[in-house]
Order: sequence, then C-alpha cells, then structure tokens
Amino acid sequence: MSSLAPISAVSFPSPVRETSRFTPRPVTSGLNPGPGLSAAAEVRTTKSEGSLQLRTQDGDIVNISFAAAQRSEGAFATKGSSTYRQRSEQQSLSVDIDVEGNLSKKELRDIGKLLRQLASFVKGDKINSDSNKGLASPAAPKARNSSIAEFSFAYSSSQTVEQARLSVYA
Repeated sequence: MSSLAPISAVSFPSPVRETSRFTPRPVTSGLNPGPGLSAAAEVRTTKSEGSLQLRTQDGDIVNISFAAAQRSEGAFATKGSSTYRQRSEQQSLSVDIDVEGNLSKKELRDIGKLLRQLASFVKGDKINSDSNKGLASPAAPKARNSSIAEFSFAYSSSQTVEQARLSVYA
C-alpha cells in the first residue's frame, strides 16, 4: 500500500509574463485622415508541463507531474478623445503525485528541497553547487539530498502570441 504524507507547499514558477503596449499608427499617403477609430488586440497563451521521477535510498519511488496554462487577452480602442481598454487573464494548474512506499520526514524534506531547486532552475536562477555545474552533475543530487538515490526531471514550455490592429478613418 502506498502512503502519501503531506508535502510542504512548493510554488512552481509562474509562466513568463510580458506586457505589450500598442500604439496604432495610421497609414496615410499625405492626406489628413481626420478623426477615426483605432483598435488593437493581443492574445498570449503560455503552456508549461513537467515531470519528476525519483527513487530514495530506501527504494521508495515518487512520480510528480504538473501542467500549467495561462491565457491573457488585452484590447484597446480609441475614437476621437475616447479610449476603451480591456484585459482578462485565466490560469490553470494541475499536479499529480504518486508514491510507492512510505516516505520518512527526511525524505519529504529532501524532496521539497529538490523541488525548490528545480523550480529555481526552471526560472533560470543560478543553483549553488560544489561542482558549479548545477543539476547537470549526477553527483550533485546526492550531495544536496542524501536520501534521494536518483532522479529524472523533464520540463517544457511554449508561448504563442496573436496580435491584431485596425485603423479606420472617415
């Protein structure tokens, strides 16, 4: 039977957040277009997923996987001196944890520590390591997390951006 003990909260990095400011510029051929309507919109979607498989020194096996998605939409329109702005954002996160065996408090602490190191690695922070090779060194996890015999980590992230602009002149 598997026993699942509570793991302290570990926050995974938020997807990259960027903001875009639109300044629609009318295309004219020297004519004075007069007052008109200008509008712009953007949809930005970020998806990330990852998995961690590890085996403890006692032979316990832990599989953790997650998927996160973020969608933000922004739009604005101007007509004469009036401006309209709208922004919305949606986020989702799912995490699955599977444990085969009984984890000790030390193993739980070491797994939490490893998760924080991996989150830092994903965000691009420098990881302290005796070998200065970060997580690339096979010996590094044992040195930092003595109850973890081995682990495998995979992560991917993608971002799509759609933009539209419109200018209408009378």
